[in-house]
Amino acid sequence: MLTRFTPHNLDGEHVTKTDAFFQSQKPAAVLKHALLHRYLTPYVTMLGSFSQHIWLVDAYAGPGTYDADETGKGTPGSPKIICDLATAQAERGLHVHGTFIERDPIHVQRLRSLVSQADPAHERHTVIEGDAQEHLEAVSNRAGSDPLLLFLDPFGTGLSFATLTAAVRARPAGASTEILLNFNLEAVWRIGGLLNHEGRSLADEKTLTRVDGFLGGTWWREHFVTVRDEHAASAAAAARSVASQFRARVYNEIGLRSLAVPIRRRPNHEPLFLLTLFYTHPAAPATFIEAASGANQEWRAYNRQRDLEAELERIGEGRLFPSEWDQELSDSELERVETELESEWVAQIVENIRRHAQERSELPLADTLPLIYGETLALARTKHLRQAWDQLATEGVVQPRTTRGRLWKLVIRR
Repeated sequence: MLTRFTPHNLDGEHVTKTDAFFQSQKPAAVLKHALLHRYLTPYVTMLGSFSQHIWLVDAYAGPGTYDADETGKGTPGSPKIICDLATAQAERGLHVHGTFIERDPIHVQRLRSLVSQADPAHERHTVIEGDAQEHLEAVSNRAGSDPLLLFLDPFGTGLSFATLTAAVRARPAGASTEILLNFNLEAVWRIGGLLNHEGRSLADEKTLTRVDGFLGGTWWREHFVTVRDEHAASAAAAARSVASQFRARVYNEIGLRSLAVPIRRRPNHEPLFLLTLFYTHPAAPATFIEAASGANQEWRAYNRQRDLEAELERIGEGRLFPSEWDQELSDSELERVETELESEWVAQIVENIRRHAQERSELPLADTLPLIYGETLALARTKHLRQAWDQLATEGVVQPRTTRGRLWKLVIRR
């Protein structure tokens, strides 16, 4: 669940405008939910071959759907995505259990209505009214040894590091556990600005202390200031560095590796969030990257459609040609732009592989996908990597790839 921030709600405690957020889906939420939908389907399919029961926990659920837009269509939020997935998987005998935690009583009412429609017998899904801080560990315990994915999309920094790690530690040894955390970069870079303020107010100190709880200590304060000041970086870059250190600390505490995908309001904007997957299975990164690439493609089309509609509205009446022509031209332009982007991605991946292959004789994809994709991470996908690999094999830089086996199991060799 995302929201707009003011200086006094960045700490996640005094949020009062969440209802306004759910009146319509914001561009960043379009990307986030497209990625969630695209990742959950292969996640459930893969784990369903090992377990008949899979648990999906949405710890900051909201009302479940966004209000109808100007077209009269309501947009699914994360609970609706999970409920629809569970219904589809039930047809193949797989039990997907959704647990939805929400503290807003009005949102809880809408959630319960949604869940009752999706699960009239109340056999699969549960709605919990309350704070994720209080319920997350118990919910994790409820899954037993079944696979569990925690979707954590808190307001600002309204989740403690201790709660996050305790929820994972509550799991039985060897149980499959993944976390999909929406890390709020905007909150960190804005709150980080308080660190240079002299004579901070009690409210400022309380906000900083809340971030300490989210990040697992005060370590981030010095790190943020050092990156921003000594390296002449922006507050946004300092926040991204803090996020990287946070991911390392999660790994040290509970042994989950991670991969982060930037979520932007618009393609050329600074990332506002990092949708971060914490995982143990080596197949997870490749699946997540594939999902992110498809979601970004949807998002670019969404933004282009918005731009077209805004332009048509600006032009208004007195047009010489029907609006259908504009749509056809827009679709053609989008296809041309996508083709150009894909060529650029392949060229960049070629150079990434070439550089790293000079340094290492083997590049196991399970461990090196972020290095290989580089700046194309979450944009490019498997087909672009294969094209780059084939091009380098033709040049004699690396050995030809095998056409058998899953991507994450393959190794690029000189």
